[in-house]
Amino acid sequence: MRESIGYPAKHLPICLIIGVAALTHSPITCAQASPPPTRATLEAEPFNAENNKPTYRIIQHDLSPENRDRLINLAKLGTLWVAGKITLEDVEARYGNPELIELPNYDEKTYLFDKGDYGVAFKWNLKNENAKNQRDSRMLEVRLEANVRVNIDRDELKDALGLNRTKVGELIDGVRVEQLRYFNFNIPGLGDPDDVLLNYRLPLPNDSEFDVLASFDYRRLPEQVGSALETTQNIRSLEVHRKYLTPAELQQRNDAKRQKYGYIGLCTGMICPEAGYWEAWGPNGALDVELMKTGECYPTARKQRANGQSRRPLRG
Repeated sequence: MRESIGYPAKHLPICLIIGVAALTHSPITCAQASPPPTRATLEAEPFNAENNKPTYRIIQHDLSPENRDRLINLAKLGTLWVAGKITLEDVEARYGNPELIELPNYDEKTYLFDKGDYGVAFKWNLKNENAKNQRDSRMLEVRLEANVRVNIDRDELKDALGLNRTKVGELIDGVRVEQLRYFNFNIPGLGDPDDVLLNYRLPLPNDSEFDVLASFDYRRLPEQVGSALETTQNIRSLEVHRKYLTPAELQQRNDAKRQKYGYIGLCTGMICPEAGYWEAWGPNGALDVELMKTGECYPTARKQRANGQSRRPLRG
C-alpha cells in the first residue's frame, strides 16, 4: 500500500505508551501528555493472567448515514477528477475549500477533505502529469479512522464509481491484455488474513493515453461468518489513481491499428472508422497527418494532390 496521510494505525503505539505509563504511576499521565494524533478511543481490559499486563481494544462506532453518503459522493467526484472529467474547483464548489498540504522539494500537492471519521485526499503531481509520466500524477485516497466502521458493499461502491472488476486475460483497449487480478489476500504469516484487496478499472476510450485503476481494502469483522472476500462491507480504505501508458504500450496499440486498417484501403472521401491521427499516403510515401473524428470523411492530402491516396492510422 502507498504512504497515506493521517493513517491512524501509525499513531496507536503512542496511545499505548501513554496508557501504560498512567497505569504504572509514571510521572507522565494521560492528562499531562499531549493529545495523541489519532481519534481512536482505547479502553483498558482486565489484566492478562499470563503476563500480568493490561490489554487494549479500540472502541468502534458506526459511521452516520450522512457521513456515509458524503464519503461515497466524494469518492465519485475524486474518480471523475482522476479521469480528468472534472476539476478541483468543481469539488470545492460542493464541499468547500480543502486543506492544502505541500512538502518542501516535492512536486505533489495534497488537497485534504477531512470530516473527522475519515479523510479524503486528492493528490496531484502536475509535473508528472505534464510529462505524462507513468508514475501517479493524480490519485484519490480515502482512509477511515481505526475507531470507525461502515457498511458499504463492494458492488454498491463499484457501481457508484462506475468501475469494472479486473479480469486477467481480457482485452483492455482491444489490444493490451489485463494482468491484474481482481482480489488479493495477504500472504499467510505476513499480513492480516481478515483483509482483502479488490482491484478495479475505470472504462475509458480505447485511445486514452492513461488508465484509471482503483483498489478497495476491506476487513472482515469478528462477528462476521465467512472469508474476507465473502464479507466485504467494512471498508477501510480505497485508492483511485491515473497511470499513463508507456511508449511501448502506445506503440503496441498503434501497430495493432495499422495492421487492422492497413488492408482496408481507406481513401479520400471515405468514412473514418476510428478517431485519432491518420497519415495520408501516396505513391511516393507519406504526405501529411490529419486528426480525424469517427464518421468524418477523409480530405485530400494537403502536401500533394496525388492519385491513389490512402490513409493509415498513425496513433490514437
